[in-house]
Amino acid sequence: MSSEFNIYGIFTPNFTANSVLGIIEKRLADYTKVNDKLGFLNAVLKLHNEKNFISEDELMFEREKYKNHPSMLERMDAYFPILSFLEDSISEIQDFKNKKGVTSFVMNEDYFDKITELYEIMIDVEIGFISKQTKLSDFTKIFLGLTPYEITSPVVWMKKQSDLIRLFLSLVNRNYISSAKNFSKTLDLCFDDKISGNKFFEFYKAVYKAPDSDSRNQKDLDKVLAIF
Repeated sequence: MSSEFNIYGIFTPNFTANSVLGIIEKRLADYTKVNDKLGFLNAVLKLHNEKNFISEDELMFEREKYKNHPSMLERMDAYFPILSFLEDSISEIQDFKNKKGVTSFVMNEDYFDKITELYEIMIDVEIGFISKQTKLSDFTKIFLGLTPYEITSPVVWMKKQSDLIRLFLSLVNRNYISSAKNFSKTLDLCFDDKISGNKFFEFYKAVYKAPDSDSRNQKDLDKVLAIF
């Protein structure tokens, strides 16, 4: 792997977190393809763990041993910041790769004037499908065929994931809206999970396992669909 990606000279004898991150960011910019960026970062991560790993117990011992050697202390203390940077960068690029080519839903132009009414009924306290903090502008983006760069504030879904899937499957099946390429990835792009405070877990599996029986929130789902 070291021959495939330029990872030599990143960890100099007296490296610091800032010196390493500076070199990584500079070399990362040389790779234009997503897979190459991931390959480079994973190669650096592997080297970092092989070359610099030290457990927290060992770190305490070594810090005491080299307490009068500032450069050694800085090198040891750099391990976790560098590790976090690499793991976060890999996760961010992988997330972008998964969403590449994915856009939000597109509302059928015959029903485009229903977006505000759809927003109002879904945010209504009696139904409460979406967070009260949801802005109409962010909700509208769900139906404009936008890219991940443009969906900066996914709508927070307050009920079960299965109800979200039921509702949008119904909207798609009735041709009120369309999903450009991948239904599960589009849902993942447009919505966050209130319960976890982050993304829903493995949307594609949840879509595949969606039950045929009615939901206990079926009456509310029917109220939403009734506006069309």
